[in-house]
Amino acid sequence: MAEQFKPGRFWAESYNAEHALEKTPQARDAKLLEKEAQYNRMQSVPVGRQEQQAIIDTVMSGAMKAEMEATGASPDFIVSELANVSKVESAGGSFNQPSSSGAAGFLQVTDGTFRDLLKRNVVGPKALEVLGKSKKQLLGMSNKQRQKYLTENHEAAAMFGLGAYLNKLQGVR
Repeated sequence: MAEQFKPGRFWAESYNAEHALEKTPQARDAKLLEKEAQYNRMQSVPVGRQEQQAIIDTVMSGAMKAEMEATGASPDFIVSELANVSKVESAGGSFNQPSSSGAAGFLQVTDGTFRDLLKRNVVGPKALEVLGKSKKQLLGMSNKQRQKYLTENHEAAAMFGLGAYLNKLQGVR
């Protein structure tokens, strides 16, 4: 990973991306700073045991080994960063409910991201094998079913969160 990598800025720009909704460059910059500060404030929040274990199991499953290697990030870095993202997205898993935008799971994956990761095979055959689901089953889920799946299945939430994070991380390199 590059020495310049700033996790809070990365989360605000790439994973969260609320700044993109702002109409002016000044408003976008202000939103980025606000979100980066939010990320940094939330880093003292503990991550739940189930959430932490799901992250570790998912990263170590090898389901996205090639994608992780392509980013140049170590498994330990990815585990740590997904835990950090969970702190700001769901208070480390303590608030694991769908958001007003429909994002779900302790890493808050949106319906669009869920479907995109499947269609582009970021969540591909190895990941699907780990999850015990077919691409067709997952793409056939309604938004409500996806929300329930990601909220109740920590391994699925971690897998899709990992896919989203790696996808964004590859864009940085």
